[in-house]
This record gives sequence, C-alpha cells and structure tokens, in this order.
Amino acid sequence: MIGLPLLAQCSDAGVCALERTPSGPGNQLSLAGQYGRSGEPDDLSFRTLRLQGRFRLGERTSFSLMLPFGRVEGPLGATSGLGDAIVVVDRALVEGAQGRLTGQVGARLPTGRDDAAGLPQRYQLGLGATDFLLGLRWEGLTWEAGLGYQKAGARSGNPVDPLKRGDDLLLHLGARHRLGPFDAHVAIVAIRRLSPSDEREPDGTLRTLPESDRLQINVTGALTLPLDRRWSLESRLALPLLKRPDNTDGLKRALTMELGATYRF
Repeated sequence: MIGLPLLAQCSDAGVCALERTPSGPGNQLSLAGQYGRSGEPDDLSFRTLRLQGRFRLGERTSFSLMLPFGRVEGPLGATSGLGDAIVVVDRALVEGAQGRLTGQVGARLPTGRDDAAGLPQRYQLGLGATDFLLGLRWEGLTWEAGLGYQKAGARSGNPVDPLKRGDDLLLHLGARHRLGPFDAHVAIVAIRRLSPSDEREPDGTLRTLPESDRLQINVTGALTLPLDRRWSLESRLALPLLKRPDNTDGLKRALTMELGATYRF
C-alpha cells in the first residue's frame, strides 16, 4: 500500500495529520511544496515547504514527524519561518486479510512563532500552544475511514488576537484506485469545532468569535506516480465544500495545491 504523505491544509489546526499519516512497510522521507489561498476578505496567500519522515519502530508501530517552513503574505504584510511541528505515533491494533485498524496519538508542537512582525494571528505560522491528537484509522484494500480528536492547548501569545481555540473532531472517508501508471486517492474530510473560539480583548474580557465552530467539509484528490521501488512523485488538490466564515486563526483555505516527492528505504 502506498502512503500519501502530503499534508494539504484542510482548515484544521493539525488534526488532519491523522488522516494523512503515511502507511506501508519500511521508512520514508518526503518533501513537498504547497500553495494555498484563504479567499476573501483576508486575501492571504500561503507558501510552504514541508519535510516529513515516517520511521518504523517495530512490526506494528511507526513514528511520523512533519516540519513546515512557510511564508504568509497579505494586505497587512508578511511573515516567514518555521511553522509548528506535528508528531504522530501509529500502532496497529488489528491486522488481517481485509485491512488494518490503527490507533494514533500525537501532538502539534509550538515551534513556530505566533507573534511575528506584530501582525494578527491569521498571518502567523504558529498557533502558540501544544495540542494533543488522538485517532483511530481503518485501512481496507481499496478504502479507508477514520475518526480523530484534537485537544486545543493554551491561548496564543499574539498581541493583536490572543486566541483560544476550541477542540476539533475529525471524520474522514477515502478510496484508492489505480489509474494507468497512477495511484489515485479521493477523500472527504469533515471537521467540527466542538466549541466556539474566543479572543481576549485589551480590557481583559473574552469575546466569543461568531460562527467559529461551524462544520467544515473538504474534498481532496491526490495522484501518486511510482518511479521505481523507492521513489514516487505526488500531487494533491484540496477544496472546501463547507468552510467556517471566521478566519481569526488563519486556517481557512479556499484552495490548496501540493507537489512533492517521496523516498522509501
């Protein structure tokens, strides 16, 4: 089974890493370039170079690490640098001829700044908190499904938008198919913020952000071209079907495109 390691932004704070953690035997390294836009009214553009590794820790356990380096540009200015790292440990719970059930635990780590250039949170490459991830993922012969949960951490240290996010719940369903030389993958990803986010006002009061807990539904399509036993090229496109109107956290995307390469060893 060929893993699809590219992490297209799905308007989440990291929980979508549970859906796209690479699977399969052996170790692998991937490098991907990503371009995204937030859409109106923020008119932000996002460019990211993402390094990801997946390493086997035994027959049933693997460890994944993702490091993003990015740039955000918009009408108010730009920020660039290291974003938040994501780590995930996968453990196969049940394996058989029909598929595999995997338990997942991980975290989004605050390695990126949340206060760069004095710009609002939506321009930042980091969310300023340690978030914890928990998930279950079923991979069958041609389809997969999963459930994930993200426990949001502390309030960000952004001077303009000191933001406290709500927790996120993820549900994803995907299918794989062979198209000539390509391995194709299509997925529907639904994310529900379980409580509204809020930000601290200058006088210390908390303001709830309207519609910040709206359901999001995204569709992603990916093509993988195996070059040989070790190398493959990947492309991915992600589009929202439903999206949150609020973009204080800077996670909303109207479009995301990726190109990358993976080396297996």
